[in-house]
Amino acid sequence: MHHSNTPHPNTWHRFSDLPKQLGVAAIYALLAYIVHLYFKSDAVFSIFEPASGWALAALLIGGMRYAWGVLFGALLIHAILGNPFWVAAAIALGDTLGAMLGAWLLTHASRFNSRLRSLRDYLRLILLGGSGYSIGALVGVTALLASGALEHEALLLGLTRWWMGGTLGIILITPLFLVWRLEKGDWLEMKRMHVAALLLGLTFLAGQAVFLEWFHDSIGLVAKGYVMFLFIAWVAARLGTWGTMVALVMTAVQALLGAYRGTGFFADDIAATQLTNYWLYMVILSVVGMALATYIAEHRLAERQLRDLSTHLQNVREEEKASIAREIHDDLGGTLTAIKMEIYWLARGLPAGKDSAPLFERVDSMSQLLDNAVGVTRRIITELRPTILDDLGLLAAIEWHAAQFQKRTGIACRVNCVGDKGNLDKQRSIALFRIFQEALTNVAQHSGASKVEVEFHHGDEEVALSVSDDGCGMPGGHVVAADSYGIRGMFERVMQLGGKIRFDNTPGSGLNVAVVLPLSANHQEEGKT
Repeated sequence: MHHSNTPHPNTWHRFSDLPKQLGVAAIYALLAYIVHLYFKSDAVFSIFEPASGWALAALLIGGMRYAWGVLFGALLIHAILGNPFWVAAAIALGDTLGAMLGAWLLTHASRFNSRLRSLRDYLRLILLGGSGYSIGALVGVTALLASGALEHEALLLGLTRWWMGGTLGIILITPLFLVWRLEKGDWLEMKRMHVAALLLGLTFLAGQAVFLEWFHDSIGLVAKGYVMFLFIAWVAARLGTWGTMVALVMTAVQALLGAYRGTGFFADDIAATQLTNYWLYMVILSVVGMALATYIAEHRLAERQLRDLSTHLQNVREEEKASIAREIHDDLGGTLTAIKMEIYWLARGLPAGKDSAPLFERVDSMSQLLDNAVGVTRRIITELRPTILDDLGLLAAIEWHAAQFQKRTGIACRVNCVGDKGNLDKQRSIALFRIFQEALTNVAQHSGASKVEVEFHHGDEEVALSVSDDGCGMPGGHVVAADSYGIRGMFERVMQLGGKIRFDNTPGSGLNVAVVLPLSANHQEEGKT
């Protein structure tokens, strides 16, 4: 019998998972040690336990297998803090079970989305995660009571404060890691990092003034309680959920430092309420900030979905137009051509003489009607989808449409090409051509212009189109009215491609429509596929 020396795949998985387990344990122990070192008013409890938030985040992100890392980190830190081994083990087991129960409730007993895209998800995290941590509080306090480290009279107070500290950690720390893993790519953009640094820097200064008495008494005590709401709302509106959580954690640390130093808004809170006011303030501030951040996130998601739907519908409409144009060209065009050949054959078969004169007149009339039908068919095909746009490109289509516009309306239309690299992708070509059509339609219907100047430029990084007329402009400077669906469509097409459109409207001096579309790195490949 052959015995293989190759380790079982599960063994390799356990070994490869070991560094992550140790990382979870190390972060848990570090957070708990920092809190014990700086923020414990006595030897047992803290009103803010970020380690509990990290434990729940680790299980939600990595799964229940990381409960071992949480257990080891909790056991390590409580042993380091001098608790007897069995007490440390009981507390560590309680913390781990609390995180596991919170994670189970969130993932199995509710429709929780770890992306925290809605306020409902954040409230579920608070309620269910906090409920799970009540188990950890019960086990931990029971262990302390059995060891004699806690008096019976302090049982209810200890249980409450243990739960409050863990729950606040869940409120502030768990969302920080849940959202960071999803949005970290956005923060690598330099423009957004500059905005984030500015807003978070201003929020930090406000926190220093409110909680650590920078600028001394320049801000009244009552006003201090509301200042942070303004900055948190500002951050929520501009930086989203992750930026809001960073600002909230920073504010929580500043407020707690001020309370322990006896300065700022919570200077007397330890003696007065044992930091209960601080806890309630941070819970309310967090819910308000995340409510605004998640509402804005939902609104932006809805806008993006509507824009994607609009783009899809426009693409479908353009494809349907192209399909109808092809069918008309192939079927109706072929039929009209066949009828013209039949009329020609019929005319050749008629005998000469006066008796056939009425028949020849009817044949000529039929031939003229047929020529008109062919012309109308070509015009419909062109309006549905100009074949020149697909065959020769955007610039040729613009020049052709400008010539047709001048011929039809008598308004001089001159096209000036600054530069054309060619091979513009189909999506941008169609968008710019439709915008150009709408601009000329507005000139013909509303401007009373005598000439139109068109400028086209296709460079390395952008493509630009400008349409200027010498008409009356738009009275009152209003470009987009409630029923201006054509102009709204122009805006929508430009927004879908990440571009800009500008209307320079001077009443009495005409209107200039300028469109600039950025070019993606692979737009040339898109245009060839």
